[in-house]
Amino acid sequence: ISLGDPASITDHEVRREYGEGLARFQKDEYGEATVHFRSIVSQEPKSAEAWHMLGISLRGSGQVEEAIQALHRAYQLQPFWIDNLGNLALFHHFQKHYDQARQYLEQILEIDPFAEPAIYWLARVYDDKNDYCHSLEFWGRYLDLDPRNGRAWGQYGFILTQLNLLE
Repeated sequence: ISLGDPASITDHEVRREYGEGLARFQKDEYGEATVHFRSIVSQEPKSAEAWHMLGISLRGSGQVEEAIQALHRAYQLQPFWIDNLGNLALFHHFQKHYDQARQYLEQILEIDPFAEPAIYWLARVYDDKNDYCHSLEFWGRYLDLDPRNGRAWGQYGFILTQLNLLE
């Protein structure tokens, strides 16, 4: 999750409120953070950073579908922002919207073909869809980047077993 400086916000008071919202978020006070970020997006509707923080704050307070909508708004403003794409993918994955998660993860890989988290989560998406051929491909790619990851080797072996059972 990116918590960077909101470069798109120029008004001093709105930047101060962003800082307050961020402080609440970092204390896991998601409801309070949401109040601040809702206020900010009403004043600065073109701030992808504010929409992003609203989205992850909403997720923290259990409002996942609304969180996805806020992250999608940030995506409309900055479609190549990898952190936001990753959060969109994760939130869709947690809601079992696997095809949407896959689409955002593939967009990340178009930007950065070696984005290790995107490769990992694509493998997980294909696991959850029982698409073992694609799962094996992405676990293999992940292991190329992190060959000492025991969990990934375990999953890779499990997928091989599943594929052998299907033959």
